[in-house]
Amino acid sequence: MTFPSIKKNRPEIDSLTGIRAFASWWVVLYHLHGSIAKLIPGSERVLWIAHHGDMGVDLFFVLSGFVLAYNYHDAFPQVTGTSYFRFLWLRLARIYPVHCAGLAVWGMFLIANLVLKHSEVSQQFFGARALLAQLLLVQSWSVPMVMSWNYPAWSISMEWLAYLAFPFLIRFVAKSTSVAAPLFGLAVLGLGAPLLMTTPAGHFVRIGTEFTAGCLLYLLYSRGCGVRLPWGWISSLVFLFVVVAATQLGGWILPFLIILVYSLTFNRGPAATICGSRPCVYLGRISYSVYIMHAAAITACHVLLPLARFQESSFFVRSSVIEAYILTIALSGVLAYHLVEEPCRRRMRKWFRPSGTNLTTQPESSLVAQ
Repeated sequence: MTFPSIKKNRPEIDSLTGIRAFASWWVVLYHLHGSIAKLIPGSERVLWIAHHGDMGVDLFFVLSGFVLAYNYHDAFPQVTGTSYFRFLWLRLARIYPVHCAGLAVWGMFLIANLVLKHSEVSQQFFGARALLAQLLLVQSWSVPMVMSWNYPAWSISMEWLAYLAFPFLIRFVAKSTSVAAPLFGLAVLGLGAPLLMTTPAGHFVRIGTEFTAGCLLYLLYSRGCGVRLPWGWISSLVFLFVVVAATQLGGWILPFLIILVYSLTFNRGPAATICGSRPCVYLGRISYSVYIMHAAAITACHVLLPLARFQESSFFVRSSVIEAYILTIALSGVLAYHLVEEPCRRRMRKWFRPSGTNLTTQPESSLVAQ
C-alpha cells in the first residue's frame, strides 16, 4: 500500500541528536540520585545537577517541536486524511514498539511479584484500566495526572497529544512571515510557562508551550535569524549555565533550554562539537530506549541488589553496586534500541511506504524526542 510522500530528505543535525543523550541521562540521574546518596554519603554535593533532572523532559519537548517542524514544515499545505494518517503512523512507528516493550517488562515484573509474593501491588497503579490507557497512549490526559505502569511514559502520552495537533499547529504558526512574531511568541511561552508548571494541569502546560516553542524556533532557524551571532560560545555558556543553575531555577530554566536548542542548530563551538561527536550521536539515538526502559531497570536492580544489603560494605563494593545499576540501565537501552526500536520502526514504516521515497534513509527518526 502506498501513499504520497509528505516530506523531503533533510540533513541530520548531529548536535541535536547528541544533546538528547544529556536529556535522557539527566532524567535517569533524577530518578537514581537518591539511591546513589544512600550508598555513597556526600555524593549529593556532586549530584545536585540531578535535583531538577526532570527538566530533561522539557528539553525533549522543545527538541521534538523543532525537529518535527524541521522535517514536516511544508508537508501539510492541506491536512488531508491520507497525509494525517500517514504522519501519525510514522510517529507511532517511532514511539510505540519500545513503549509496548516497556509495558511488557513491567508485566513480567508483575507476574513474578504475584508468584513470589514479593510485595503488595497497587491496583490503581497496575490495574487493567490503567494498562488500557497506557496502550492507547492517553494515560496522562487527566487533571491531575495519574502515574501508572511504566511511569516515565507519561511524557510519551503527552507527545502523542502533540503529534495529533502538529499538522494543524504547523499550518497556523507558519502563516507568520516575520521574525518578530516567533520571537514574541517564544518570549511569552518561555516566560509564561514556568508560572503554570506546578499547577495540576502543569503537564499540559509543559507539552503545549514547549512543543510550540520548538516549532517557533524552527521558523527562526529557517529564516536565518541571528545567523551571524557567536552561537558557538553562546551554546557552550548556556549549556554550562543550565547544568549549574537548573537546581536553583527549576522551571525558570526553560528560556535557557530554548536558547540552548537554537544555538546548537548552528553546529558551532565546543558544546556542538561534543554533542555532534560519534559517541554522543549514538547515545542520542538510543536515548528514547534508555528513557523508556530506565525505570524498569532501576526497579530490577532494587530487587536484585537491594541498597540496604550494601550500606555497611566497603566503598569499593558500594560504588560497584552503583556501577551495576548504571550499566543495567545502559544495557537495557542498548538492547531495546537494537532489538525493538530500530527493527520495528523500519518494518512499520515499510508497511506504508510512500511512492518514490526510501523511508529507511530518512534522518528524522534519529532526532525526534520521545
